[in-house]
Amino acid sequence: GPDDDLAGELVAVAEEDRTRRGFAAASAALERAALLTTDPGRAAERLADAVGDAFLAGDIERTRTLAARVLDGPAGRPARAQVLATLGVLEQYAGSVPRAAELLATAAELADGPQRVWALAELGHTRFRLNDLAGLGEIADRLAEAADLGDPGQRALAEFMRGVALTVGGDPAAGRPLLAGVLELLRSPALGDDPRYLIHLALAAGFLGDLRGILGPAERRLAEVRERGALGVLVSGLALMAFCRAWLGDHAGAFADAGEAAELGEQLGYVADAAVAVEMLAWQSAARGLHDDARRALERARVLTDRASTTAVHAHQAITAAFCALCRGDLAETAALLEARIAADGGVGSMGEPLGVAPDLVEAYLALAREAEAAALAERYAAVTPQPPPAATVALVARCRGLTVAGDDAAVEAFQIALAAHALALDAFEAARTRLLYGARLR
Repeated sequence: GPDDDLAGELVAVAEEDRTRRGFAAASAALERAALLTTDPGRAAERLADAVGDAFLAGDIERTRTLAARVLDGPAGRPARAQVLATLGVLEQYAGSVPRAAELLATAAELADGPQRVWALAELGHTRFRLNDLAGLGEIADRLAEAADLGDPGQRALAEFMRGVALTVGGDPAAGRPLLAGVLELLRSPALGDDPRYLIHLALAAGFLGDLRGILGPAERRLAEVRERGALGVLVSGLALMAFCRAWLGDHAGAFADAGEAAELGEQLGYVADAAVAVEMLAWQSAARGLHDDARRALERARVLTDRASTTAVHAHQAITAAFCALCRGDLAETAALLEARIAADGGVGSMGEPLGVAPDLVEAYLALAREAEAAALAERYAAVTPQPPPAATVALVARCRGLTVAGDDAAVEAFQIALAAHALALDAFEAARTRLLYGARLR
């Protein structure tokens, strides 16, 4: 029968289980504690905590079943807000991203304090996934009002969103210090226990355009996520780690992490971030000349983004498909895919950078003897790039200029600028491409 003392002991067990036995065990203890609790409101709050732990454990069916019990019962506002936020994040990963935005918006209206901050932070992620950069800025404003900056976790979430909004909104100089500060906060022991911060750690480095020093901390955080059974964030974490490894030139590691993320995503029923992992498999296959494998991976990724309702706004997929076409020598398809992105949203890159499709499209135009269009695009790319850009973008802008500028001396100067910037950005693959194109221009 009901036993509040025993319920309280089970809550303590759940708190210990999160760090020792994992989130599935914590969810089970909290569900039992809720059943033993005499006060209906407190019971609903404990069951809502069980919903959150079930999500982190990667158990989609259990998450939804427990969530329905909370929402169908006498839950108060905090419990309902927490469950709606968890369902919103689950929908973001394993369902429709537009539906996730609706759930998270409702949760943010109901929630207070840290719950509201987390709901807004996840709502910001959905805005970015949907390529709604104006909406992303609005969420950053709301987070700034809601967050308690004295709390390291809330401060990290608020400053992360503000830094991203500034970076993709055309003011990277203002966004960069915020994102650098977020990285320092996320490396602190105070935020080491929550596996959700793994996503922010990798994304902050990606938006900074500087992954130096991030691989070690990210690997340690990923190992902790595995050890504690936080499968709910492991797909996203592995997909982001694959991106980091590819950037730094570890393509075997990138292929392995992307493959694991894709397989785990399939088992869990994840779609949005699983699609990113499958696209990395396509990229890696195309770069190795395995074009049939790349085509199959792209088809699989398209199915996943269709399920997530993000295909039309998913720049990363189009950019990956264009790269795969470039690798197999189908320059007409490369150009068509990237021109379609320019028509759709101005050609933003996968990280929201203005005209991020330009480097591959300039190369395709030149191979198709469309020199005037290549030169015009290179000039436009330089003009729309916010100042000061990260070193990786400096390199790509200079490479496009080196390919299209008239006069050998000007071309050599541009390529030298590009190589110097690559040395700062440590983007091994793009640096190699620049050397290849530089050599071709000299020849």
